[in-house]
Amino acid sequence: MAGTGVYNGKILEHRHLNDYYSLLTIEVPEIAMYAKPGQFVMVACREQGSLDPLLRRPLSLHNILADDGQIQLLYQLRGKGTSWLWQRRPGETLSLLGPLGRGFRLPPEVNKAVLVGGGIGNAPLLPIAQVLAQFELESRFFTGARSEAHLVGVEPIAALGIPVHISTEDGSVGRQGLVTEELAVYLERERPDYLYACGPLPMLKAVVKLARQYGLAGQVSLEETMACGIGICLGCDCGGKKVCKEGPVFAIEEVVLND
Repeated sequence: MAGTGVYNGKILEHRHLNDYYSLLTIEVPEIAMYAKPGQFVMVACREQGSLDPLLRRPLSLHNILADDGQIQLLYQLRGKGTSWLWQRRPGETLSLLGPLGRGFRLPPEVNKAVLVGGGIGNAPLLPIAQVLAQFELESRFFTGARSEAHLVGVEPIAALGIPVHISTEDGSVGRQGLVTEELAVYLERERPDYLYACGPLPMLKAVVKLARQYGLAGQVSLEETMACGIGICLGCDCGGKKVCKEGPVFAIEEVVLND
């Protein structure tokens, strides 16, 4: 893929959104120039010269600012790698491998789309939402989380003028329940012609089931643990497909969701 490589990116801003999520703005023109919606980068979360932790961490491209030579990464504080990343400050550099993977596409038949995200799965949906808004295509965004504290990445999509439907399991904001429950109500009365989704496996399974039930075409981005990011290690195999290389975005008709 044109532009794919290992590059040093300079941190311009690092904003902790709350105790769980953070937003990195990184200057890395080599990646920003070629990146597409739905792609990701592998970040070395370790000190220069160290091999601990050995494996890079995959992070979705949350925003692609090609004209400014910048990307934004929205990530969740989860373990050793992201704990190291959490401490990074503006002016420091990060080693990034990317852009990687097959991203979201916009088929010519799309006129009315629905976006579905769960938790940190909202991160890669912003770039495709921007494309939908750019072409003035009708769309709606359904998003869910455990609680208000785990609801992230909503404001940039809402700022595009896209209607947002929020569900939280504890009812702390929006409708109480699962995002797929509200999506099912919507699909019963409306007929969008395309769907984009990313989120945890149980949510994606329910989304794919609804899409097939209502004859809805679309694409889903899978969240899988990745070691290499380039299709060599087979650590992200899903139904015989390499998520890092053949995905992470798959058409609904081809996706196989492992338990």
